[in-house]
Formats: sequence, structure tokens, C-alpha cells
Amino acid sequence: MLGQPCSFIRLIKDEIDNFEDGLFQRYLMSAPNPLLNSLKDIRKSSPTETSMTAILYMVHKLNEKYLVISFDKEAEVSYDSNYDNFRKSVVQAYNFDSFLR
Repeated sequence: MLGQPCSFIRLIKDEIDNFEDGLFQRYLMSAPNPLLNSLKDIRKSSPTETSMTAILYMVHKLNEKYLVISFDKEAEVSYDSNYDNFRKSVVQAYNFDSFLR
């Protein structure tokens, strides 16, 4: 509830609209306005004041651009060889190790 006040408020509104027993109308529901700080303000704040929301927002912004990383031919051959060797050991151990099943 505390981490997602918007979801909680939406849930309450749905309950009020669908069940007219008056239970939720007896409670005063409120949620604080979100802090809409700029990145400059966030960086100025001490580490203890930076919220998880700000961190996740920055991670989201850093990952907006779609990036494809691929192997060159030599790396692909090396990866395929290592993967095939690993799979051979898995196949050999499959009958003996129940964790691999």
C-alpha cells in the first residue's frame, strides 16, 4: 500500500463503485503528492535522500534506447564451442544428477 498509493486508491475506488456496503466510505483515503525533482536536484541531494523511484527512473531513462550487441565471427565460434562442451557435460550428468532434470 505504501509503495504504490495510486494502485491502492484505484482499488478503493473500484471497491466503492462495485460494493455499496459503505465500508470504505468510512475511511479517509489520502496519498502525498509525488516529488517531481529534476535530475540536477536529485544529484545535489545526499545519498540517503535519493529515493528508489528516482533510481529506477534513471535506470529506465538509460535503457530507453534499444541496443543490440552481437558477437563477431571469432567470438561466436568460441561461444558456440564452449556452450556445446557445457551441454555435453549436462547430457552426461543428466542420468546421475536429479537437479538437472
